[in-house]
Amino acid sequence: MRKRRFTQNKMVEILREADTGSVAEVVKRHAVHEQTTSAWRKPYGELERKTTWLKHLEAERNLAINEISKVAQKVVSADVRRSQVLYGVGRGLTERGAYHFCNVDRSSLRYASRLKESNA
Repeated sequence: MRKRRFTQNKMVEILREADTGSVAEVVKRHAVHEQTTSAWRKPYGELERKTTWLKHLEAERNLAINEISKVAQKVVSADVRRSQVLYGVGRGLTERGAYHFCNVDRSSLRYASRLKESNA
């Protein structure tokens, strides 16, 4: 296997420098060719985009957890649990996400009790 002159971390660091400053200066300082930096961009630039995307997803998940934790309490009544899920959906959570955070079965939202009709 061919020995590399730069580690992966160093390559990413050089690419970040090239993004913020002049590519010619960075290439000269690190004694690499411009084509080499272009070749590095494909695998490591993709890695950078994926990392940014994952951080964005994590931030959205944390916001959802914060929103639902304001509402999520240990409740017994099915009506209250349904109202918690609906509140979470109204605040921007997905329906499945709201069910998950409230620990409620998905079938419970559409359940209609027939007990009151039979007692009438």
